[in-house]
Amino acid sequence: MLLLRLALFALCSLASVLTQGESLADRIEKVKSKGPDAEAADLYAIADLGTREAMQALVDYYKDAPNVYLRRELVFALARFDGRKDCEQPALEKITNVATTATQPELRKAAVDALAGCASLGKHFLAVIVQSEADDSVRKAALAAHTRKASDEDVPFYERLWKPFDPNAKENKRPKGKDAGDAKVPRPELEDLRVLAFEASAEKSDEKKLIDILEKDVSQKMRNIALKALHRRGSKRIGELATKVFERVDVPGMTRSEAAKILAEMQGSKLADAFVKLSKKQAVTPEDLRKTMAQLLGAMRDKAVDQKLEKLVGKGATHEKIFALWATLHLDDPKLVVKIRKGLTDKDPEVRRETALVLAARKDKASLPELNKWLDKPKDPGDLRYLIEAIGALEGRSSAWAKRLEAYVKGEDRDVRNAALVQIARTEAKGFLEFLREALVHSDWSTRHVAITALAETRNKEAIPLLIDALPRETGRLQIAVADALWSLSGQPFEKSLAAWRAWWEKEGKTFEVPTASELDKLRREREERRLKETTVVAKFFGVEITSQRVIFILDVSGSMVEPVLGRYEGKREATRLEVAKRELLESIAALDPNALFNILVFSSGVERWAKEDIGGLTKKTREQAKVWIERLGAGGGTNLYDAVQEAFKDPDVDTIYILSDGEPTAGAVTDPARIRADVARWNEHRKIVIHTVAVGGSLQVLEHIAHDAGGRYVTFR
Repeated sequence: MLLLRLALFALCSLASVLTQGESLADRIEKVKSKGPDAEAADLYAIADLGTREAMQALVDYYKDAPNVYLRRELVFALARFDGRKDCEQPALEKITNVATTATQPELRKAAVDALAGCASLGKHFLAVIVQSEADDSVRKAALAAHTRKASDEDVPFYERLWKPFDPNAKENKRPKGKDAGDAKVPRPELEDLRVLAFEASAEKSDEKKLIDILEKDVSQKMRNIALKALHRRGSKRIGELATKVFERVDVPGMTRSEAAKILAEMQGSKLADAFVKLSKKQAVTPEDLRKTMAQLLGAMRDKAVDQKLEKLVGKGATHEKIFALWATLHLDDPKLVVKIRKGLTDKDPEVRRETALVLAARKDKASLPELNKWLDKPKDPGDLRYLIEAIGALEGRSSAWAKRLEAYVKGEDRDVRNAALVQIARTEAKGFLEFLREALVHSDWSTRHVAITALAETRNKEAIPLLIDALPRETGRLQIAVADALWSLSGQPFEKSLAAWRAWWEKEGKTFEVPTASELDKLRREREERRLKETTVVAKFFGVEITSQRVIFILDVSGSMVEPVLGRYEGKREATRLEVAKRELLESIAALDPNALFNILVFSSGVERWAKEDIGGLTKKTREQAKVWIERLGAGGGTNLYDAVQEAFKDPDVDTIYILSDGEPTAGAVTDPARIRADVARWNEHRKIVIHTVAVGGSLQVLEHIAHDAGGRYVTFR
C-alpha cells in the first residue's frame, strides 16, 4: 500500500505541473465532469495546492462524490493537509467525521489509516475517535494506531481507558427523578480497548496497579498482561502470584496456562509431578491448560521427567492418554513409539484420532503399515477421515497413495470423501483434475466447495474451464467462491459473468499464463478499486454482509439477554440485548436474497429451532412466519452454546452460520471454551462452513476463536 501511495504521489506531482495554469475552480469542475471515472490523481493534484481553499473544495466535494472509491481517496487527499497550520485542523476533523459516521467499513478504515499517517495532528484525532461514540471496531482500530505512536505522555490517557469500571461509583450511577431517562450514563469500556491500552502502558504502571488487575479484574486478557508484565519486571512477588493463579480452579485455562509458563521457567523440573497430577483431574483442568502443561513438560528435556512421561503412555482415562501423547511428542525412543502405535486400537475414538495425528506429527513413516491396516479395516467408519489425514501427511505425493485415495473420493461419508479429495489434490497425480471435475457436480455443497478451493490452489490453467462450467450451477456463497477462484487463477475482471468468462477463455485460453504472485497483487488492488466504484446493497447482520443463500442464525436467549444496551432504545426506555438482537435479525431476514434459505436456532439452557426441518426443505416457509416467531422470543436460563452449534452442524445444507451470544458457556454437553473451539474446528475441517460471531456486552474469546478458525468475522456491540 505504501508503494502504491508513493506512486500516486509521483503521479500527482506530475499532474500538478501539467495543470498549474488551471484555477482551483477549473480543477474541481474537471473532477466533477468525470463523474465516477475521476481518479485519485485528480484529487491529490488539488490537495497538493496546499491552500485552505483547496482543502475546503475537497471537503465540499466529499458529499457529492459518486462512489466509495472516490470518497476513500478524498480521505487520503485531505490527510495531505496535516502540518499545514492554516488548514490541517478542518481537514483532519473531516477525516475524523468519516471515521465515526461513515456507513461503509472501507471508508472508516481508510479514515483511521489516513490519520495514522499524519505526523502532526493524527495522534490527537485518533484519541478523539477512541473517546467518541463511534462503532467499537473503529475505536479499536484508532486505539491500535494510537498505541503504535505511544510515548510516556500517553500513559495517563491509556490508564483512563483500562481503569476497571465501578458501577457503584457516584459518576457511574443513573440519576433519579424526571430527568433520569435523558441522562447520559457511562458504560463499561470494551474489553478489547482496555486490553490495547493496558498493553501499551503496563510496563510503565506501578506494581500495585498491576497486582490489583491480576487479582480483581474480570477480564482474563487483562490478567494475562498484568501477570506477564510483573514477570518481565522481576517482581519479588511473581512466584507467589503465579502460583495463586495457577492453582485457582475458577480461573480460565488461558490465564492459568500463562502462570504455568512462568512457574516452569522459575522452577523447571520441580513442577513435573504437579503438572502430571493436575493433568489427571479433568473436572478442574481445562483442555488448553493440559496442552500447555504437556508442552512445558516436553520442553524441560529432563531425563527423569521423560522416564515418568513414558510410563503414562496408554494408561488412564481418555484425557490422560491424550495428555501423554502430547507430553511425549519430543521423545523418539523406538520402544515408546511402538507403545504409541497401540493407541490406534484403543476403544475410545478420541484416543485413536489423536494417536493417528501424533504419528503424523512425529513423521513416523514406520507406522504406515499399521495406519494402512486400519484404513482397510477401521474399528469405526469415523476413523477413516483421520487415518487418511495422517497417512497423507506421511505419504506426501506418492502415486501409490493417490491410487488408494480413488476409492474414497467417491464414498458416501461426507467427511471421508472431502478429506480424500483434499489429499488427492495435493498429490497432483495423473488424472487428479478429473476427480475434482466430478466433485464440482456432487450433490453435497461442501464437496463442491472443497473442489473449488483445490482447483484454485493448483495454479493450473487447466482448472479454469472446469470452474467456468461450474459458475452457472452455483448460487450465493459458492458462486462467489467460483468467481474468486477464477479470478485468482486469471486476474480477469469478469466476476460472475458467464458470457464474459467463456468469451475470454475461447479467445485467449491457449496462450494464457497463470499470473505470478506479484502480478496478482497488482491485479488485486485494481479489483478492489472496481468494487469500490460500484454501488451495491446487501443484507447484513450487525454489519457483517450476508452473501450466502443457505444461512443459519444462532441466537442467545439466556437470562442475561434482558440486560439493557446503553444508547439503544425502544421508545423512551433502553432496549435490552435481546430486543436489539431481534431487531437486527428481523432486518437481516427481510433483506435476504429472495431465493435464500435460512433457519433460526435459539439457545438458553436448551436449544430450539424455528423450522424443524433442515434448510433444504424450507421452500414453503414464509418470512412472515419467521417474523412472528422471532417477535415472540423471550429470555431466561443458561448459555448452551455447544449444543446449539452442534445442532446447526447437523444441517447438511448450511454453508454460513451467524452466532450471537452475551456470555461464557454455562450449560450443555461441553462448557470448556477451549474444548468448544477444538470441537467446532474439528467438525468444520472438511465442511468449510463460514461462521461469523457477534459478542454482546463485551468480548467473548470463544466466539472470537470460532470465527477466526472458520474464516468468519467477529464483531462486538454493547
